Amino acid sequence: MHNGWVDFKDFVLVVDRSLVYPDNPWGFYDSRNRVVAEIDRSIPLRTDAIIAYSDVARVVSSADAQAPGPDVVYGANLQHALRLARTTALDAQLSRILLVTYNLPSAHHIGGDSFFMYPPIPESLEAGRFEARLCADDSLRIDALLIAYDADRSRELDDYFRPLTQEAGGDLVAVAPGNESDAVAILGVTGL
Repeated sequence: MHNGWVDFKDFVLVVDRSLVYPDNPWGFYDSRNRVVAEIDRSIPLRTDAIIAYSDVARVVSSADAQAPGPDVVYGANLQHALRLARTTALDAQLSRILLVTYNLPSAHHIGGDSFFMYPPIPESLEAGRFEARLCADDSLRIDALLIAYDADRSRELDDYFRPLTQEAGGDLVAVAPGNESDAVAILGVTGL
């Protein structure tokens, strides 16, 4: 789990704002917002290093990252999110990416346009993996907080994201409803 981080101030926060397809999606968004708020409470977030993503990724404020609900578009484009996070991290001389997500990648870019398919197709999954490998090649660590409300979804997310974070030298923590602060603390997100 936690690898004894000394300083967590040098990270890009990547926040999933995509739509969720199970029966009770609002719980995912509420948990996501509590995680982002807890991170922001622990360490005031850099305004130039918060990436939100759904069908596309973009730099946002902490308030925008925590806006209620999802983006009202289809797709979780992890490829684009990690690409923008990698560029942001390298430009700002940051060494880590912290990903907060509850979805598998269900979109990727083809010829500059975002393509969406649900359930996720192998191409979207591989596009996310490819961008994670590029981050690892640039010595960027990827850590992930996975929001899952049931064992099946937790297993599905873990199966995809654990190898991705391990390849990039990072950790992965599952976030259950009500323990958002604990999950953030496990990853060592502190202003020390």
